[in-house]
Amino acid sequence: MRQARHLTRVDIDAAIAAIRRRARDRSLLVGLSGIDGSGKSTQVKIIRDGLIAHGIDAVSLRHRLDAAGTINLLAQALTGNRFAYHPMIPATLRSFVIACDTVADYNRIVTPHLVKGRVVLWDRSQFCFSCYAEAYGADMHWVDKVLGLIPAPDLIILLDLPAEAAYARLEHRRGKPIRSDESVDVLRRARRVYLRRAGFSANVRVVSAIGSIDDVTERIWEAMATELSATMEKP
Repeated sequence: MRQARHLTRVDIDAAIAAIRRRARDRSLLVGLSGIDGSGKSTQVKIIRDGLIAHGIDAVSLRHRLDAAGTINLLAQALTGNRFAYHPMIPATLRSFVIACDTVADYNRIVTPHLVKGRVVLWDRSQFCFSCYAEAYGADMHWVDKVLGLIPAPDLIILLDLPAEAAYARLEHRRGKPIRSDESVDVLRRARRVYLRRAGFSANVRVVSAIGSIDDVTERIWEAMATELSATMEKP
């Protein structure tokens, strides 16, 4: 687990060059992970637009998790709140359904772009769903077996932000009040699992999500430049 340093313009150019060289030979899948409020969706769009502006065939994708939506409907029917599923609906059950959704979505929406040799920026990935499942106390045996049916991203950028800071960001979302599954306690537990797993995951790079959007974007470019260049240099 390595922390990204501050970026320079040279690093951005290096990131684009590394991605362009990689894209000549094969597709590239980059997952952006992190607790809710860490800025995943914002950064996915920014990095995608930056790649496209440099002539790289890039797309951004996010899972729909169709079957898992039934969990929300059940929570709504039982409690009147579609996000009040924990702990009423067992975490193992929820996580298994989400894992099945993740595999189905990967095969349906991610694979077609990879087959065409594109750079795919994945808003979340199986790493996200596995970490959250563990944070909720799910039995990980079958959850990880299902998630293991799809390949891991070539690189996972873990946007790390303290739970309190993430919660403050969520409070200021336009038109989206804080949900039951976005409490500081849940965010803290998820962050702990993320950081612990990142410590023994070779394809995960931790990037601080503290600071302005531009600051975080620069750190992501640096992480991509460093990790992808290192990967290409391996025999």
